[in-house]
Amino acid sequence: MKEKIKNEKDSKKRKELEKQIYNKVSDSKSLYHNIKIDENGKPYIDTTFPNEKYVNNVGQEAVFNKGTGKWVNDGINNATYNVGVGELNFYIGRDYAVHLLGSRSDVGLWEDYGASPNDTLTREQRKAISKLGKKYFFNSKFRDFSNRMGKISEEKYQEYLDVQKKKEEDYQNHLYKKYKERGVDE
Repeated sequence: MKEKIKNEKDSKKRKELEKQIYNKVSDSKSLYHNIKIDENGKPYIDTTFPNEKYVNNVGQEAVFNKGTGKWVNDGINNATYNVGVGELNFYIGRDYAVHLLGSRSDVGLWEDYGASPNDTLTREQRKAISKLGKKYFFNSKFRDFSNRMGKISEEKYQEYLDVQKKKEEDYQNHLYKKYKERGVDE
């Protein structure tokens, strides 16, 4: 393809051909293509990211298993289509936020309809996973915690909140102790 682009004399055709080149996106932008089901039937995002995603500037995606190199077609993690990416530079944070948060974005459509006719997740499960994925993407502390835990799930999010609460309580107790040591009254 790159050779074909290089040899194309017509600048308009060359620009259209360049849109077809796929680029690998970061693991954090491949969240919704790394969903697994636990032993209790609950979905979670695997933050070891066994699947990788490629996109082109037309919005097409390709999802492959990193270990086998095979195209992912399990009904849940299938490649979808990035609605509205088109001419946008997909790597700009603002555009990615719109991609995640827009009600008619492809993520919104995925929440409503799934990745394929064989998607076994319910709409409610997809919305819950999507909400957690957005927390992961926009909250660096939760992202670090999830990466250490190896998964993003409702249970892990609650565990994260408990850890944060404990840290805050410990900090407040530390401050209180310091004030008491200095003889500061309540």
